[in-house]
Amino acid sequence: MINIKRWIGLGLALYLFLGIGGFISLVLPQRVAIQKLKEERRNIEPAYLQIKSSPKIIEAFQKELKVASKIIEEAEWLASSSNPTGILFLNLNQVALKKRVKILSLEEISKKKYGEGKESLSWKLAVEGSYYQLLSFIDRMERSPNYLKIEEITISPGKEDNLCRMVLTLSGLGGVK
Repeated sequence: MINIKRWIGLGLALYLFLGIGGFISLVLPQRVAIQKLKEERRNIEPAYLQIKSSPKIIEAFQKELKVASKIIEEAEWLASSSNPTGILFLNLNQVALKKRVKILSLEEISKKKYGEGKESLSWKLAVEGSYYQLLSFIDRMERSPNYLKIEEITISPGKEDNLCRMVLTLSGLGGVK
């Protein structure tokens, strides 16, 4: 009987020894390796998400670049011609015809070079129409996709009783040819 108890005790001790030894030699290294992988994942995951989302960032940047290019094109719409005053007249004449305003004169008053191949241009435009037609004309000019800045406006009575004469000082961007 003593032998059986001794063998059972020895078996339990051996079982505990092997269990603890197995835990130390197998499970602990696995836990350490898993912990290292988790830390590596925490470090790599933000960079991965940034790379993963970068096509969206690039696409958004490209869209903004297209919008900016379109704005620049609209601002420099007169630069495509060697005769910006002629282009301006054609543009203003279309608006004037739609709004029933008569263009009396369009005179270039200044040219200033800025940058390479660019110039700032100013004109005096005299038009005649009813007060409301002139307001509609200005509104249409301001809503036009073509950039044109109204620097100054003067309004005086026209030749006929119900007409007004308006003189505008305009500026825009053109190209040096």
